[in-house]
Amino acid sequence: MFKSWIEENRDRISLYFRGKGGPNLKLKCPLCGKMLHRVNLSGKFECKNSKCRLVYIEMKKWEIKFYLEPLLSIKYDLRQTARV
Repeated sequence: MFKSWIEENRDRISLYFRGKGGPNLKLKCPLCGKMLHRVNLSGKFECKNSKCRLVYIEMKKWEIKFYLEPLLSIKYDLRQTARV
């Protein structure tokens, strides 16, 4: 599920890492489909849906980490994943 979300949003994510994503970067939650909210310029995007298990997504150094309740994190390294 998360890998397919990365593939669908690869263009937007690569713009973010190149510094061209800007504050208008719109991403949807991979679990509930609602819009993610950006937390300052820290690279964190959180889901404000109280029923969703996703706490936040962190993008840093070409890695994407998904933090889920209860205390589960899933990490993808975009430099390691091959394009299909």
